[in-house]
Order: sequence, then structure tokens, then C-alpha cells
Amino acid sequence: MILQDGDTYILYGTTYACGFALGVPGTPWCGVRAYTSKDLVDWRDAGLMFDPAAWQTRCAPATSYGCYRPHVQRRADGTWVMWLNVSDYENTGYAVLTANSSLGPWTEQPRRAQLSVHLGGQLPYGDHDIRIGPDGTGWAAYTVIDTADGNLHDLVVEKLNTSLTAGTGELVRFGLTAAEAPAISYREGTWYLTYSDPMCAYCGGTGTSYQTAPTPLGPWTYRGKITEVSCNGQPAAINPLTIDGRPVWLYQSDVWNQLAPGQANPNQAKAVTHLEPLRFAEDGRLLPVLCTDTY
Repeated sequence: MILQDGDTYILYGTTYACGFALGVPGTPWCGVRAYTSKDLVDWRDAGLMFDPAAWQTRCAPATSYGCYRPHVQRRADGTWVMWLNVSDYENTGYAVLTANSSLGPWTEQPRRAQLSVHLGGQLPYGDHDIRIGPDGTGWAAYTVIDTADGNLHDLVVEKLNTSLTAGTGELVRFGLTAAEAPAISYREGTWYLTYSDPMCAYCGGTGTSYQTAPTPLGPWTYRGKITEVSCNGQPAAINPLTIDGRPVWLYQSDVWNQLAPGQANPNQAKAVTHLEPLRFAEDGRLLPVLCTDTY
């Protein structure tokens, strides 16, 4: 994701260059890295957000499917919170870290985020997003996975507590079967939820669908796909930013590096990121993503 802190843009993501490979025992988990920019063009490596050494039993194969998608928001008291999808096989939930600065140092909280929807299987939670609404209320959009039921992937939006560390039980389920990578955002009285449709780990391209609602608890209405291939990758985030004094909702997708057509490269250190401002029709509907430039 990309977050704006004053006049600085910060790109957060999982890093791969130490050799992490999906499902390959013995490869290490590389951690969470951030980059900063003043113009979204030139980026500076801000380093690792915390030492990944202590996370290997939770994030490295074969005890884990990996740790992914750090999402960061600023709390009402000025401190910062990060959620990280920790997909180990012994525990469930998202790790929660806090900091006094958007670049850390980050401290993991004793408890994982406690949410209200739990399905069966080994990996109950998948990709997620957190967002603070215009009234200061926090929301989590997350994937619930049931590997015992045909690998069902449904999406949930749940209201968070004031510290943005746990759910409250106020939620809506979408009733989907093959979705992941939700991104929740707000614009001019309308809430938007984009997501990978269908789910697609490290593939050569999948669709980005979206729904809209007057409130995060719905009612949500399916509006279709804004791209069939997500710019040859998978949707990662919708980033509400201010660019040159005007509001922009920046679409972001992970353009996964391929060994061959249809064959994913398990080490994604060469993957790039696609960034593109979303375009809106007069009635608020999203116009198709153009996929003209990839960064």
C-alpha cells in the first residue's frame, strides 16, 4: 500500500530479495520494507520496518504459508498501527504492530487482531485491508478461507475498536467463494470495495471486481470488473492520496514475475508494481483501468 504522511508518500510491502519462495521449505521470510517519495516517481529505500529474524517460525516455509500485505493507518491519538497477515498453521489472525512514527520503530502487540468470522481449514484468514472513515471509525476488510469446503474464499467488512486492534462484531459477509485481496476506500459519500476476482496467488493476471455501498455495513451492490487482468497481475490496494493539491484514488496491482505463461515464479523479488489513478463516472461508478504504465 501507499500512505501519505505530510508531504511524503510511503510504500509498504513484503520484501522478497533474501530468497523467500512460496511453499519451499528452507527459504527465509524477508520481512516488511518501506520506501519513501516526494513525487511518487523517485523512491528512497527506508529499510526494514522490523527485524524479521524473530518471525521465521511464523512466516517461513514449511511452518507457514508466509506473511503478507502490511497495511498501516494513523490512529486518533497520532500513533500508527500496522496489520500484517501472518499465515502460520498454528495460530489465526493478523499481527498488530504500533509505532509513534509512520516508519517505526514498530512494536508487536501481545495479541493478534481478534475478528468475528472464523471458517474451518488451516488458513482462516487471508488478504486484508484497514481503513479509517471520515467520522474516525476504523474498518477491516478481510478474507476468510475454508480449505475444508472447496477452498472457499469469502470477504468480510468489520468495524474495529477505537485502538484499531480488534473487531467489534459489527460486520457484513459478502457470500463470495473465490475472492481475496480486498481494498476498502471512501469517496464523496460512497464506500468502495475492490478485490481479486478470482483469487490468484502469483499468477499472470486476474480480474479486479468492485462493489459500492452507502456505509461499510452495506447494503453492498456488485458493479462489475474494472479490469479482467489487473494489468497482468493481482490487485493490491486502493490508495487515497493528495497529488498536486487534488484528491486521487491510486489503483495498485502486483505485477507478478512469471517463469513462463501461466507458471508463477515462487520468488517474487523481480515483480513490479502498477500504479494508476482511478477514473470515476459522474454517478460515482469506476471506469475501466487503462493499464498503460507500470512502475
